[in-house]
Amino acid sequence: MDDWSGKRWAACVAVASLLAAIGCTWPLALHFSSAIPLGTETAATIPVFDVWTLWWSADRLVHGYSRLWDAPIFHPTEGAFAFSEPMLLPGAIASPLFALHAPPALAHNFILVAALCTNGMLSCRCARALGVERLPALLAGILMVALPFLAKMQGELPVLLIGGTLATLDGAVRFGRDGRTLHAGIAGAGLVVQALTSFQLSLFSSLFAAAAGLVALAQRRFDRASVLRLGGAALVTALVVYFLSGFGRTCARRLRSREAHRRRARALAMVLRRRLHRGLPSFARAQLLGLRVGAVPGSAIATGIR
Repeated sequence: MDDWSGKRWAACVAVASLLAAIGCTWPLALHFSSAIPLGTETAATIPVFDVWTLWWSADRLVHGYSRLWDAPIFHPTEGAFAFSEPMLLPGAIASPLFALHAPPALAHNFILVAALCTNGMLSCRCARALGVERLPALLAGILMVALPFLAKMQGELPVLLIGGTLATLDGAVRFGRDGRTLHAGIAGAGLVVQALTSFQLSLFSSLFAAAAGLVALAQRRFDRASVLRLGGAALVTALVVYFLSGFGRTCARRLRSREAHRRRARALAMVLRRRLHRGLPSFARAQLLGLRVGAVPGSAIATGIR
């Protein structure tokens, strides 16, 4: 195995990771277009919602991501897609399958197996960057695919999408060894990819990326060129991730503001109703119980409260 060419070795790693992914999800391969795995979920709510999220992200890609966050959920709330993990990159990858009217389960399972396979390949590459021999590195990749935690979480697709984090760690390890701008760029690109696949995991993995970056700089003895290269890559990465998350944060703030406004309106409407109810004669109370509070002049904020 050590005397294999680079292409032959890469093909071996890819095939081994793919076989491991198929084995860990068995018997999914027998029902690839008609079933989705639940993992340890007791209901299919989350897996089915992941299928719908992939479809919505793919559909918005075709429309230039127009009204991406205004998904047709929680009507009439606008920007409700900010409540969920958008999975923009997996949706873009699955978009050709949806465009060809493939079964939704097929698109979901393709992303699932591809994610597990990618995790194995990048784990093997990271192990090689740490100086591990080829065979142990290949076993490390297979073990990453077969992690019991990942098998448990097969019903929650965003949790399995850790390839971007593995690429970041691989880039940081290689940068600590040679200080090349290419590897600093790979480390930064890995975090961007992680944000596009699972933004919640990108926030968590940024802690490990920062630690790996400090270790890499320590290996380079914090020389000026290395600090500038890795710091520049980190700055560009932070700006890109901030840009990607900016609209989502705006929608989240808008939703929180509207929800707080509605709670205050409901509370105010209840207080007004109670006070009016107590001050009215008994013969008029029955009429008030059927009155729409929003119909009272000056109480437009309470419209819809009965």
